[in-house]
Amino acid sequence: MKYKVYYLTSDKDFNIPMYIGATRKTLEERLRNHKSECYLEKKGNIALNWKKSRRKSLKIYLIQDNISLENIENMEVFWIDFWRKINPNLKNTNKYIRYCIKPEHLLIEKTNLSEKIKKAVAHRNKPIIVLNKDGTFYNEYPSVKSCAKELGYSQLTTISFGAKDKIRTKRFNFVYKSEYDPNKDYSYKNTNKRTVFTKMNKKCWEASAMKRRRRCMIENESGQKTEFDSLRECSKFLNVVESTVHKKIKLNIPHKGYKIKYI
Repeated sequence: MKYKVYYLTSDKDFNIPMYIGATRKTLEERLRNHKSECYLEKKGNIALNWKKSRRKSLKIYLIQDNISLENIENMEVFWIDFWRKINPNLKNTNKYIRYCIKPEHLLIEKTNLSEKIKKAVAHRNKPIIVLNKDGTFYNEYPSVKSCAKELGYSQLTTISFGAKDKIRTKRFNFVYKSEYDPNKDYSYKNTNKRTVFTKMNKKCWEASAMKRRRRCMIENESGQKTEFDSLRECSKFLNVVESTVHKKIKLNIPHKGYKIKYI
């Protein structure tokens, strides 16, 4: 019976190996077993707690296959040691790890790290600048990890992708210190002015503006009618977005007892 070594990961961990294991089952069967462990009520170790937090996005990948029973223990320890040097946050709880093991088949082709994984590990230690919504300076942190801990974020994903892809959260803007320009305007308002109209061509914008200016009317269950000069005024009265009002008019669906239609 031949064995194989695999690793578990998820999108939240940038697909970096987070847990190393060995099995003689297929990868699909082993993944199902790991997911079933997540439903155990008992308190688990570090690895089990990590699996529970990634239950819906857990992925499994092959590292090496066709390993004999005599060599599987050494190979598993080797790969744990190999990946722990690259990713210190590896969730394997093996306390006694043997070093300098030279396996017969390294399969170097399968273990070459891509540039994407190298950058994903490295950027967690990059200094980062945190800005308020209006673009003013909030604080500076020596690493993304310390920033997440200080601000109370449970994951590094929000901050890392925010700084990389210029995504704004509800509270802050994130910029890597190496890319930060004190003279640049990082405010939300300034960003929206630059981008919101460039994503919509003139014809679509005119059609959207025409729809927002259309007069409409609502009628309650007792037959009382109320008219509005624009779709925007109607949406404010009903406390919903304009697209919702337009959709309900188009599909002839009442909203909280009101019938809505264009005049």
